[in-house]
Amino acid sequence: MLGGAEVAVFTGKDGAATVALIVIAGLAMLLAVVGVVPIRATFGDKSIDMYDEDILAVDKVAAVLSSSQLANAALTSPIVDSPTRSSPVTDRLLQHATFEREMLDAITNAARAVDANVTFEALDDETRWDAIVEHKEQKLFVEVTLRLDVQAARVIRARAEKTAAGGCVVVISKEVAPGAAAVLGLPGAVVVLLEWAGDSSLVSSRIQSLLTA
Repeated sequence: MLGGAEVAVFTGKDGAATVALIVIAGLAMLLAVVGVVPIRATFGDKSIDMYDEDILAVDKVAAVLSSSQLANAALTSPIVDSPTRSSPVTDRLLQHATFEREMLDAITNAARAVDANVTFEALDDETRWDAIVEHKEQKLFVEVTLRLDVQAARVIRARAEKTAAGGCVVVISKEVAPGAAAVLGLPGAVVVLLEWAGDSSLVSSRIQSLLTA
């Protein structure tokens, strides 16, 4: 935003340069007084969520971390244990870690109910799945992600093409971006997208039904 504002200072017309100067001055004053960038900047009828890009970055990083790596990152964040210093970025990281932990517990319960074998963080980093669940002839390759966007879907698809032949790919997500589900489709393979709706027992039930199908 600051970059665009600086350009407007030199090229803007009809008051754009004046607005840009006001925005830059206002942010500079806030930084000087409170030492942090505000969560939201508002001027006139326009507002910008300052942490949107940071939260997007958290989502992208979380999509490629294993569950244990994600939990470790959340727990070792220097501001997790200080509510007064919390931020939307830290909150988002904790949302990822909490969701993955809850869904892995649901997978564990489902596997236990039908006496299935479950391996967490299976295979290596290049072909990692959050869990691989096996029951008789059925094999589930499970990926848990708080937000499934197109980029994350492409990563999952590429991983499935390498390692999930003959099995069923199960993606568990709470937030599914437009177009992401269509990217998951694999020729000759079964892909199941479970959208979490607030009840982990439903996820467990669906996993059980897939294992016993």
